[in-house]
Amino acid sequence: MGTVRYTLETLPPVSKEDIELVDAIKDEDIDYSDIPEVTDFSRFRPWEQRRTFKPVKVAVTCNLMPT
Repeated sequence: MGTVRYTLETLPPVSKEDIELVDAIKDEDIDYSDIPEVTDFSRFRPWEQRRTFKPVKVAVTCNLMPT
């Protein structure tokens, strides 16, 4: 099977049955054997990642009036 790519516009809808099937899977039944264990954390530098990621700030105003 080849690579399947989707965009937000072409993403197929998720049915309620699909969600129920995923929810029914137990953690013990998930096969992690093809995922390599991470043992080298030397390249993990969260302080450098924070410099490159800048969250979008949105101003929110709320006026509360007594009734």
